[in-house]
Amino acid sequence: NHNLALIEKSLPLVLLIKLVTFLIFGLYKGEWRYIGMSDLIKILQATFLGSLISVVTLVFLFRFEGYSRFVFINDYLITFLLISGVRILIRVFKEYFISIDLSKRRTNGIPILIMGAGDGGELLIREIRNNKKLIYVPIGYVDDNREKLGKVIHGTPVLGNRDDISELVKKYNIKKIFIAMPSVDKDRFKDIFDICKNMNINCELIRTLIGVSDRDEVKK
Repeated sequence: NHNLALIEKSLPLVLLIKLVTFLIFGLYKGEWRYIGMSDLIKILQATFLGSLISVVTLVFLFRFEGYSRFVFINDYLITFLLISGVRILIRVFKEYFISIDLSKRRTNGIPILIMGAGDGGELLIREIRNNKKLIYVPIGYVDDNREKLGKVIHGTPVLGNRDDISELVKKYNIKKIFIAMPSVDKDRFKDIFDICKNMNINCELIRTLIGVSDRDEVKK
């Protein structure tokens, strides 16, 4: 079979090119449990470059005679889908087990609100989700930007703004509020602190958001 002979002749070379390309792009160094848009872009670039170099090499060595151009288009698409698909599948399983763990935490965990639905709040939620040693249960975000109301970040909704804190504390039996705004001004912090003091709950300012360390805590 002519096509089979072409595949047998070119496959070792194509595989070698792809392995070297993926090594250069560092695809083997990535933590497979985590995948984001930057990882997908890197996979897209690596698979495209690997396929392009393969085509150029086969043109140079064999003048591309007898090869179907669609084979290499399909090769590029299948390679990308296979590599990214495996990583996405691992991420899905990871998120599934995290959701199970969070469900268990709800039984005896500490219900909290997070003030700030920006980058700081997102980082804090991620840390709480991934760190099994933390017994906090994120009930929701509070943010003064009304455009964020109703948005959901990592499964945690934005429930209201600063004026809604008292009502939310009563409704969800909140025990603690994290202020995930490292650059929060003194006046805003005082307002939130006064609300927490009146509600007799703990208020904690996260400064660095590296883990949950380097923080200031104002106790009831």
